[in-house]
Amino acid sequence: FDLKTVLNALVESVARLCESDMAAIPRLIGSDLHQFASYGYTPDFQEFLERHPIVPGRGTAAGRAALEGIIVHIPDVLADREYTLTEGQRIAGYRTLLAVPLMREGAAIGVLVMARIAQRPFTPKQMELASTFADQAVIAIENVRLFNELREKNRALSESLEQQTATSEILRVISESQTNVQPVF
Repeated sequence: FDLKTVLNALVESVARLCESDMAAIPRLIGSDLHQFASYGYTPDFQEFLERHPIVPGRGTAAGRAALEGIIVHIPDVLADREYTLTEGQRIAGYRTLLAVPLMREGAAIGVLVMARIAQRPFTPKQMELASTFADQAVIAIENVRLFNELREKNRALSESLEQQTATSEILRVISESQTNVQPVF
């Protein structure tokens, strides 16, 4: 499974269906949100986000969604007093944001973020659709995690079986050599 390819296709689809100019999925790695999949980001904005991971907190839509585990809709970032990612906003030029947390077992593992250049709020239907896509992203991430876990267990089992086979072969050789030994009188 190539998770990045799957999530890039997912963010492109949700952006198109929700009339969003940009979309992304930053994933929670350690204590920060790191960009993983994106659609519509300029190289400058992508580079900016790679240099400045999002910290869960009130200063960004993604940070709020990850911190609170709820959908965050900012109709106009320029009018939001808590919004602090002003350099990122200047580079990308977005005005409206929607952030949907990717929840697994009650905790955020990432965020689906959509942005519009024009100051135009997302509709309740678009928010519902984005939430469905976020659920699909969680399923994809979990499937890859389980696949990798299963592959690792199979590898460990294979190594254990190889060790047992080698040990059995050594014991067989020792056993045969003892039966072939002639007593000396």
